[in-house]
Amino acid sequence: MRKSPDARKSDSPVLFASISESYLKAFDPIWMAGFSHKDPFCWDTSLILHPISQLLGIALETAVKGLLACREPDPPRIHDLEQLLNKIDDKELLECFAASMADLIVPEAIYEANPNIDRANVDAKYRSHWLHVKSLNSVYNKPYATRYPDLGGRSTPNPLAAR
Repeated sequence: MRKSPDARKSDSPVLFASISESYLKAFDPIWMAGFSHKDPFCWDTSLILHPISQLLGIALETAVKGLLACREPDPPRIHDLEQLLNKIDDKELLECFAASMADLIVPEAIYEANPNIDRANVDAKYRSHWLHVKSLNSVYNKPYATRYPDLGGRSTPNPLAAR
């Protein structure tokens, strides 16, 4: 049986957006129960291998793939969040990211962990979406630390490092 050209419903921007929204809805009650009332330093460090990282990773991946599906016929079949975001190559979208993070409060512990970096530089790094995407990607992408927990030693990113 031949598939019609529009039979690839799995590449539908609407489907990607719906999946992303569903994962964000699943994220919300976990966030509210475990992290919303805590100091940002606490959740910066504890989110790294928490299931919430997996939920956010899938939400971001599917949102970006939905945007890419609007622009190209075959969105990439990768899970690397940094590569996906780089494929967007949209100055306006990057400006929106920057504007949404401009007032992000930098936890004092971040400054303390980076004493050799000027506070203004720490602020700029922490308020950049790339720092957070890179941290999330380090557990979301290969070797998929949030999907396949390993009770042995695993190298995790240092969320305090502003480098």
